[in-house]
Amino acid sequence: MGITTAGKIQFCSSSTGANAICAAVESTTAIPLAEWHHVACVYTAAAGTVDYYLDGVANGQGTGLYTSLFNSAKNLLLGAQDSATPEGFFDGLIDEVRIWNVARTVTQIANNRSVELVGNESGLAAYYKLNNGYTDETANANN
Repeated sequence: MGITTAGKIQFCSSSTGANAICAAVESTTAIPLAEWHHVACVYTAAAGTVDYYLDGVANGQGTGLYTSLFNSAKNLLLGAQDSATPEGFFDGLIDEVRIWNVARTVTQIANNRSVELVGNESGLAAYYKLNNGYTDETANANN
């Protein structure tokens, strides 16, 4: 997931771990600058689509993504993109990152966007509060 130069949300996927395809459509609305916002993406692999959410409200759907993801040993980067070395750094602050292995509904996203999680919620694959380094707060220990 990333932010385009126009300030819109975009999601990319990879079937090989080497080459990424980005959704053919970005979010509808640009993220306003110099304010805190909640951004979420729900990727549906079978359809090759992603639903965008801004502050708990649906904000468009991207299409044309890979229908399967490569399970790679590459590091997860927060606030950067990967090439030979991290680059394309995000110029802003990130408060939390949550990665789920189940699709979240619009209601779940809207109701829980401002709630700090425990870390044992069903389907929560990784949870980085980013107030204690880069430690995953789930039992999965994706540090």
